[in-house]
Amino acid sequence: MLNEEEKRFIAYWEEVSGRKNSLMIRKMLPGFMWGFVLGCATILPPFALMKKKNLEITPGILLIFFFSILLIGIFVGYLRWKIYLEKNEELYRQLKLRMH
Repeated sequence: MLNEEEKRFIAYWEEVSGRKNSLMIRKMLPGFMWGFVLGCATILPPFALMKKKNLEITPGILLIFFFSILLIGIFVGYLRWKIYLEKNEELYRQLKLRMH
């Protein structure tokens, strides 16, 4: 038998599963923020090293750094979103099996 919380989750997931695309950006946003932090931590040390060694930092290099951080953020956001969907879909399947 399912408890009240599990029944609420089933109702929530049945409602949400029909509109997965509308939730994509909203669900990717926290992952994007973590990806942005990870991208900055990965990409900015070489930038600081270039500045320390007085190497010329051209606009092209800045553009590459910016797009690298952006791509890392998008990748991490998408990955966290897919993990969220898979985890909840698996929980939904298990609860539906227990319900019957």
